[in-house]
Formats: sequence, C-alpha cells, structure tokens
Amino acid sequence: MIRVIRTEVRRSNALTLSVLLLLASALVLAASMHQWDRQWLLFSYQQAGGLLLLVPLALAGGAMLGRREARTRADELMSSTGRPRWQKVFPPAAALAVAVTWAHLLTLAIGATVIGATGGLLNVAGALPALVDITVLVGAGWLGFAAARAWPTPALPAALAALVLVGQVAVEFTAADSRLRNLTLNLPPPGNAWESFNTEALLGRLALGAGLLLGGLLLGAGASRLLRAAGLAAAAAGMVLAVAVTPLGPGARYQVDAAAQRLVCADGTPEVCVTAGYAYELPTVTPAVRRALTLLAKLPAHRPARSSGAPTPPPPSTPRSSAAPHRRRNPPRSCSASTPTTASAAPVTCSGRERWTRRL
Repeated sequence: MIRVIRTEVRRSNALTLSVLLLLASALVLAASMHQWDRQWLLFSYQQAGGLLLLVPLALAGGAMLGRREARTRADELMSSTGRPRWQKVFPPAAALAVAVTWAHLLTLAIGATVIGATGGLLNVAGALPALVDITVLVGAGWLGFAAARAWPTPALPAALAALVLVGQVAVEFTAADSRLRNLTLNLPPPGNAWESFNTEALLGRLALGAGLLLGGLLLGAGASRLLRAAGLAAAAAGMVLAVAVTPLGPGARYQVDAAAQRLVCADGTPEVCVTAGYAYELPTVTPAVRRALTLLAKLPAHRPARSSGAPTPPPPSTPRSSAAPHRRRNPPRSCSASTPTTASAAPVTCSGRERWTRRL
C-alpha cells in the first residue's frame, strides 16, 4: 500500500499542491515577519491565520485531483472494474493527505529552525495549532476531491475556492457578537507576545477539521446515498461544533503562556530581567540598563517604585522608624513588589533590591 501511495504522489498533482501550499505559507509569513520576528507564539498565530489562503488552495487542489478520471476520459473504465469504491478512492486521497501534511509540517519546521537559531523561545504550545490545522487542510482537500468526483466540471476547482473566500468575507460582515464569527479563518491577533491559543480555541478548530475529514471521506468513498448524506451531515456538524466550542471575542481565544512570560535575568547586579520570549535581547540591553540605573542612583530619594507607560501616583512617603535603618543595611534577597504587566521597561526597587524588568 505504501508503494501505491508513493506512486500516486508522483503521478498526481499532490506534489504540485504541496509546493503551492509551501509557497503560499512562505508568502504570508514573509509579509508579516516584522510582527513575529524571533517570537514562536506569534509565528504560530501567523501560520494559523494563513489558512485563509491555504484552505481555498487545498480545496481547489483536491477538486483538480478528483477530476482526473473525467479529464483523462478513464471514468467509464474505472467504474467498470469490480473493485469497491473505497479501494479506488483511498490511494489518491492518501497521496493528497501526505502532500498537504508535508507542506504544513515543513513550514512549521523551517519557522522553528529560524526562531531557535536566532535565540527565540520554542515550546509545545506554539506547535499545537499547526498540528490541529493539518486536519482542516486535509479535510478541505478531501471535500474538494469528493465534490469533483461527483461533478467533474472544469470550473469546479475555481468555484470552490471562490466560494470559501466569499464565505469568509460574509463572516467578517456579521455582527460583532454573532457566533458565526467563530468560522473565520482570519483570526484576531493576540494581545501580547506571551499569549498562546487556549484549549477551547484548539478544540473548536479540531472539531472543524474532524468534520471536514469525515465528511470528505464519506462523500468520496461512500457507495450509497445514505453514506454520502452522512458525509454532508458530518461536515455540517463540524462547523456547528466549531461555532459552539470556540470562544467568542477578540482575546477570548488566547491564554497567557507561563513559559513565555517567566522572567529571565542576567548575572550580576543590579539585576536586569526580561520575559523569556525576549531573552535574546538580554545581552544587548543589560549594559545600557545598568548604566541608566547607575545614573538613577544619584538622584534624590523617593524614587517611584516602578515606571510604566500609564501615569501612576507617587508612593506615599514612609515615616522613619526603628526598623528603617536595618532595611537599608540588610536588604532581603527576594523581591516582593508586583511585576509590571504593561508594556514598559523601567527600574524596579522593592525591599532594597533593584530589578529591571521588561514586559513586552
């Protein structure tokens, strides 16, 4: 069977489709490189948003493969053989799935290599959306394949791709509180570089992909009208589950990734810290920040406890007491002040110890 699938990959349009998907992904990611540069979670978001272009391509590619028998006028010959329908459908469908999976995983591997080589943070949370999106792409390809086997008209591949794009535009024009917006492939951006897709968003995308996969399989391989009707029902059920499970709202799909938000500090004092997602900037910013802290140390007392983009009232002055001198002579080693959560880069003094924290 592996030899048959390998032959199908070579003789069908599967390789051409995989190259087109790879080039389309590269185009989307290259155009937005300034947004995800060395940021693994932002790269994951950009790759997931690229499905707006990849799904119509996969659908059209599957439809072109489904038209192969009619285009070569071999449909009557193939239908005259005594093999079951699923045996005729399985090799080209498997070749299509292999090509689509290879293209998407290769894009993910190239992105991980580039980000890892430049010092960016890599974790499993950034890879999960791409693995889930493979089911959506393969399901779209199988639906196009099944549709073309039923209606092998030359205009069908372009019509299917245009139908998806028109449907996405229609979804964007729905009300802001409409759950139909959960069908969009043009995902809202995360609020910060340390946010990843939450479980509900991934489950909604997985439900959509599973519905498309099952629907394409039953429509393509089903020998009876009942099985083909079940395929349509499965595809519709996947969309309904995606609408119901996916959280509604611009930031509802994301959660804070603890690994990307944790602080990474440079050796020495004063202590300079950045979030793990920006750890590659630590060697560059540490000397400049320590020079700035040295200059700030010469200023009068009552410096603010922290500095952020939003104006904050100055902290109330603490009257001298018998414990005040001991606090200066023996500062504790732990920092109990709250870490800034806004986008800022400022010195922080808490319990006598200086820390420079950068929240991006």
